[in-house]
Amino acid sequence: MAQMACPQCGAVFDNRDDLREHRNVCGGEFVSPEGEFKYKCGRCGQRFNTEEALGAHHIRAHAGEQEL
Repeated sequence: MAQMACPQCGAVFDNRDDLREHRNVCGGEFVSPEGEFKYKCGRCGQRFNTEEALGAHHIRAHAGEQEL
C-alpha cells in the first residue's frame, strides 16, 4: 500500500483513514492516490471509490435538491 502525505504539513500515513483523521486537526486537504476515487459527484465535487457509494451520497447529501 502506498503511503500518503498530508499536503499541509508533510506528515506521512500508512492508510487513508489515519490521514483523514489527521486532516481534521491539521486543516490539510485530503489528496488520494490517483484513481482510487474515480467517481465524482457532479453537484459538489466529492469523490467516491464505488458507483454505489456515489449513489448513496446523492441520496443522503442531495435529497430534495433540484436537478441542474
